[in-house]
Amino acid sequence: MSARPGSLLVLATLLIAAPCYPHDQDTPFGAVPVEQRKDLAKRLKDFTYAFREKDWNALYDVASDVNKIRWDGQPLNKTRFVQDMERQAKQGDDWYRLLKFTPVQTEKASESQYNVYGCGEYPHYGKKERTLVTVRAIREHNGWFFTAWNPNVGEPCSSLTDPAWTPPAHPDLDFLCPAIMCDVRQCIL
Repeated sequence: MSARPGSLLVLATLLIAAPCYPHDQDTPFGAVPVEQRKDLAKRLKDFTYAFREKDWNALYDVASDVNKIRWDGQPLNKTRFVQDMERQAKQGDDWYRLLKFTPVQTEKASESQYNVYGCGEYPHYGKKERTLVTVRAIREHNGWFFTAWNPNVGEPCSSLTDPAWTPPAHPDLDFLCPAIMCDVRQCIL
């Protein structure tokens, strides 16, 4: 009979201690160091808010350094960034605006880059499309910044709950939006 109270004591200790340890599967940012997760969550909200509200000044503030270099190697300042984004919006090119994003899973892409997978909403041919979305987050300047996001058109958000789901390859997550890509690559809009 003395073994039973000892077993109960061990079980009770485990049940009490379990919530004290982080469970990476319980957070969408499991691949991110624990002390950086809260900041990443806040910056993702800022990123989505800037797109949704067309606040191009705020978007510039969360854009990664790679998005702030022109095709000729010169810096892309905030004024030019905002002008390009406004021009793009006036032309009706709205598909690149991430309106909502709910992160579900994060994968480390390289030393300082992470792909955040989740359910996103964006304009698509005059409607709001909901699909699986990938956002590229970069750790630079001791904070979180973003290069791009990419919709996985046709892949439902529910894909992320499927244990057999594997992350898609994303070679085009280097630039934030078409206006920036054109400045960097010297395209004509």
